[in-house]
Amino acid sequence: MKLGSSPNSPQAGGSADVPQKGIVTILDVEHPSAQNADGSFRSEAIVAHFIAHSEAIVWLQFGPGGMLLLTADKRGHDFNLFRINAHPVGSSLITKT
Repeated sequence: MKLGSSPNSPQAGGSADVPQKGIVTILDVEHPSAQNADGSFRSEAIVAHFIAHSEAIVWLQFGPGGMLLLTADKRGHDFNLFRINAHPVGSSLITKT
């Protein structure tokens, strides 16, 4: 899992890695071809990439089964619960519950 990934991520078609507030990128680090030689992650390793908050995320926790993700912003006023659904072609659909 990686907090603050860039809108220029491989998923978005770019390669820069400039931190952005409120963005969550979930990576499958055990994917057979997850990393490039330089240590960066390939787009095939991205399970999900989405905007969780408009401000910085200071806390997140996966549920016991790994299919739910709870996030909180830096003010502690906004909490979001996301369901991570596996997609048949490899990417994920994210639904806010």
